[in-house]
Amino acid sequence: MKRILILLSLIIPAGLLVTMALVPALDVTLHYPLLHFYLVTFFTFAAAVVALFTAVALGTDSAPRHRLLATSFAIMGALFFIHGVTTPEALIFTTNPGIRWAAWLTLFVGGLVFALAAYDAPERPLPLHRLHTIHWGLGLFYLVFVLIVIFAPQWLSFIDAHADPWHQQAVFGMTLLLWVYAAWRLWQTWRKTNHPVDLIMTLQAAWFAMSAISMHQFPPWHFSWWLYHGLLLLGVITAVFALGRTYEQLRHFRLTTYYAAAGLIITAALALLASHLFSQAVERDLRDTLTEQALRVGQNLAISLAGDMPESASSDHLQQMAEEAMLFQSATWASRLAGLDIELVVVYDVNGTAVYPNILPSLPDTAVDKQTALSGTATTLFFSTEEPLFYETDAATYLQTFVPVRAQEQVIGVLSTLQDLPNLVPAVIRARLLGLIVASLTMGLLFLSMLVIVRRADLLITSRSDELAQAYANLQAAEMLRDDLTDMIVHDLRTPLTSVGLSLDLLERSVGDPSRAEFIEKFFSGARASLQQMLALINQILDVARLEAGQLQLHPEPFALADLLQEKQTLFALQAESANKQIRVEADSSLPPARADRELVSRVLENLIGNALKYTRNGGCITLRANQHNGTLQVDVADDGEGISPQAAARIFDKFYQVKDENGKPIRRGAGLGLNFCRLVLEAHNGRIWVDSQPEQGSTFSFTLPL
Repeated sequence: MKRILILLSLIIPAGLLVTMALVPALDVTLHYPLLHFYLVTFFTFAAAVVALFTAVALGTDSAPRHRLLATSFAIMGALFFIHGVTTPEALIFTTNPGIRWAAWLTLFVGGLVFALAAYDAPERPLPLHRLHTIHWGLGLFYLVFVLIVIFAPQWLSFIDAHADPWHQQAVFGMTLLLWVYAAWRLWQTWRKTNHPVDLIMTLQAAWFAMSAISMHQFPPWHFSWWLYHGLLLLGVITAVFALGRTYEQLRHFRLTTYYAAAGLIITAALALLASHLFSQAVERDLRDTLTEQALRVGQNLAISLAGDMPESASSDHLQQMAEEAMLFQSATWASRLAGLDIELVVVYDVNGTAVYPNILPSLPDTAVDKQTALSGTATTLFFSTEEPLFYETDAATYLQTFVPVRAQEQVIGVLSTLQDLPNLVPAVIRARLLGLIVASLTMGLLFLSMLVIVRRADLLITSRSDELAQAYANLQAAEMLRDDLTDMIVHDLRTPLTSVGLSLDLLERSVGDPSRAEFIEKFFSGARASLQQMLALINQILDVARLEAGQLQLHPEPFALADLLQEKQTLFALQAESANKQIRVEADSSLPPARADRELVSRVLENLIGNALKYTRNGGCITLRANQHNGTLQVDVADDGEGISPQAAARIFDKFYQVKDENGKPIRRGAGLGLNFCRLVLEAHNGRIWVDSQPEQGSTFSFTLPL
């Protein structure tokens, strides 16, 4: 199906161009300047906006040639927008040569960008600085061209006057070569990459090669000339669609970006619509005013004509008066016509035949209008001619009235007046331009005010999205922690449970065996120690949970820190000696007593000293210090062990955190609750805990207690 669509997209426009070239009679003329203005202006503005936002949205992950694809349509849309704005009698009073040059440059510059994009190959990507150079060059070129079109269009006219038609043929030849070259190179790239955007770019290069033929080789306003407009629109639609489907980041536009792009396009559409309606209303009012005045003059002349005829006048009297020139050459009629902006007065009989004057200029067929007037209803007709109807006049637009001539309530003929109209085009253009300016300002202010609201909403949505993302990340982290906790608890409980089971098994074998009686007490002691280890872990988990929930009751009492430190030195002395380590105390007995829950503070010290013993090398020393500092009592547990990295030190008091090695595995097994328990206990006492450490330089864990 895709292959069929691709072939049809190439065959249909090529077939139409060949048919129109071979059978020119089929190439109908579609001269609709205003339609051209509205369609081209709107669609090129929309295309430029969408392509520009697409170009900005493409990140560095996209291929340089794909970013140049969006860039090409942005500059092509901006150039073709000038082509639409300079449409004659739309917004400007005179023909601006920029309308032709903008169309030529649209395809030429687009072909140049495509040719540069074709240099970007998978094996030799286009450097990023080249992209920046291309973008700056295109922006500067566009600015210069706009200034020339606005302020110096005579430069373009000078080139047209002295180089026509060779310059157009030269532009056509270079444009066609650029697109053919780009199509060939991009086709080769697509064969290597098999990337859908590369295929789209190859097709677009072929379409625009045919567009160059349509623009340069066929007469303006013919169907064949309109074809390249459709191909340009097809190109930008397929480009945005292909880029949007290929690159995921386009789907992550923020709401503000979506609104800005859509709002600009809608604002442009509404401004153009308002401008059109306003200019139409002004033109209609002008025509109605002119029609009303012309009918009033015609009716007055018809009444005067009827008053100059006998009471029993008939259509024959009109013929007789015209033949004898009794009426229309009189001084009375001359005075009646004086001051009236009327070029011609015509009198028709009841058969619709002109009885005065004898010679008429070439007028359009007015049989229907004369018949309407003969039925008793006055009517008017607006018409235009290529050349003026009267000598020494510039007007080519006329207003003709048809008023019934009555005698004794009977219609005996028709009096027609013909007057040239002032040029309404400047007034309509001014009205269209004024309507466009007013609508653009009002819609632009509305757009900006809504943009502020949308941006605020976008920030709120982004903030909520970030919060949800963080909550989801926290949930995932909590699930990982739960799994790690389960694994740690299982591991930490499995060892003592295994020990208990082994002790019970040995007790079972030893009961009744006098030779093993001496081991029974050891088995009981081992089982009891394992049970105490399990109970300590469970109590630690429960204590942390109660501390986090604020449900653990504190029992503060005054006690001497020096005595507590000496007590802990004695408690861990045997363990330290067996590991060839030392524990010493540096605390003045004259320190004021601490007021805290002695049992909880004792467990904090046990955790810190136990960790220090684990991480201190053989022959190392652990120092317990206490001193008074800034109205608090500070306790330090310092070791000369392996130290802690800054990254680990920042999280070491977090729940379930474990110091890991380079492979991400915990250095030592444990539930990761000891230091978290210490932090919660001290925070419950309005104190704090921290660590000062450097790798291979030891660690000092410090905490404070209020006096």
